[in-house]
Amino acid sequence: MTASTPLPGRMYPEVRGYFAFPLTPDDDSLEDLTEWQVLATLVADAKAGRVDAIATMLQLYDGDLDWVRRGAYIQLMGDAGRYSLIERIHGQTRPTYHRA
Repeated sequence: MTASTPLPGRMYPEVRGYFAFPLTPDDDSLEDLTEWQVLATLVADAKAGRVDAIATMLQLYDGDLDWVRRGAYIQLMGDAGRYSLIERIHGQTRPTYHRA
């Protein structure tokens, strides 16, 4: 697959992974282009070492209904997120045990 392969097909790790971005003119026809542009900007920022915006991804993840983008947010948070963000996520996903 090449950069001309439509999203989300080209963003899987075995295809192009993070190198699926930046978006191409072919992506302009995406129904949810604005949401993809937000993700693409965050990926570009992370690639350039600007990871401060990654902290907002938890809210973006929570508000996004697209399972493919949600998966991409999780991967990016895990790859580029600060330890404090990972701990926040971990605290929300850790099972709670109750003693009988």
